[in-house]
Amino acid sequence: MRVETKKIDKLKRRLKIEVEGDEFTKEKEAIFRESSKNLKVPGFRPGSAPLDVLEKYHSGYLKEELLKKALPVFYQKALEEAKLTPAGYPHISDIDLKPQSIVFFAELEVKPDVLLKDAIYKGLAIKGKKVEVQEIEIEKVITNLHDGVQKTIGQKLNDEELARWASYPDAAALR
Repeated sequence: MRVETKKIDKLKRRLKIEVEGDEFTKEKEAIFRESSKNLKVPGFRPGSAPLDVLEKYHSGYLKEELLKKALPVFYQKALEEAKLTPAGYPHISDIDLKPQSIVFFAELEVKPDVLLKDAIYKGLAIKGKKVEVQEIEIEKVITNLHDGVQKTIGQKLNDEELARWASYPDAAALR
């Protein structure tokens, strides 16, 4: 697989992806064999026809399946090879499919590289707020929880049962 990366602007890239040889042939044969299970060829049981005969009778369908299943695989490999992280879906164009190779272009936006220097955030003080929960607020929440559970299951639960119902080990953990 050969991948050529062209930088269009800060975030846009255009990849030219060429796949040929064994890599293309193996992927093509695997997709054709998977697709052949459902295709009928005169004189053969479904799934048993040789690939060249299958291509003769169902070339359009097989090419469509090849493009649908192989392009995402080759695109992903190209991203890994080029070490790019896409920010969205690519625009695939200019697909040239030959018996032993495929060439296509993918235009995509990449995530920006963000570099933070230690001096920017080191030494910053963060002020934390101390939050105190009043007992009356806890009682309000437990009362609301009791009412909601009673409406849901149709019976009133004591505090221990309510705690277990809410996935707490006991009433103290719930509070």
